[in-house]
Amino acid sequence: MLDELFAAAVTGDEKAVKQLQLDDRDAVYLRAASLYSSAVMEERATGLVVLSQWSSRAPRFVEERVALGIRGVMDPEIDVVRAGAWVLSHLNFDSDLGEAALIGLRDFSDAEVRLAVANGLGMGAREAGVETLVLLTRDVDDTVRDWATFVLGQFVEADTAEIREALRARLADPTEAVRLEAIWGLARRRDAEGLAIFLARLAGDEWVSGDRDVAEYLGLELG
Repeated sequence: MLDELFAAAVTGDEKAVKQLQLDDRDAVYLRAASLYSSAVMEERATGLVVLSQWSSRAPRFVEERVALGIRGVMDPEIDVVRAGAWVLSHLNFDSDLGEAALIGLRDFSDAEVRLAVANGLGMGAREAGVETLVLLTRDVDDTVRDWATFVLGQFVEADTAEIREALRARLADPTEAVRLEAIWGLARRRDAEGLAIFLARLAGDEWVSGDRDVAEYLGLELG
């Protein structure tokens, strides 16, 4: 059965990938890990994709998977690099080594790799992680910038002048989703400028679910 699932996963079958990620047996880890020794790019990438979210309910073989992720981001093939970055992204909070390796990718040329970096940092992020998110809020890629602003605003618990400055800079972002994340992040910190914009949104007729969530966080009632 595993042979068929891995064969399907290598061809891009997302259902097969998800089924393998949800299979907590050691045999799945061992088979996926062994694929990184393959000369076939698709097999190396697939092994890492499976390992990125394998056994997520009770993480196991964490350092081993982080080590494979680090090898992956040094691979000559970009698909493997991306898969390795997502391994590090998903295992960041379970490994100091993984966090350091993830932060080291923040200037990587590929936007998906930088997205994995932004995705992997957040609640409990240490100083270097917060600095990385601040940097990525200025990313040239809309999705990376949006995600970094979201994580910085909603999940980072710290409240510093640097964080507020980074969020304020996104109030004029060309992408609406980024602007909204900046407003919400500032409002959660009860920043005067951000809170004023947020309250004006609540007074209007165009507020969205994200506005409601922040209002609940602040203990405000929507009219």
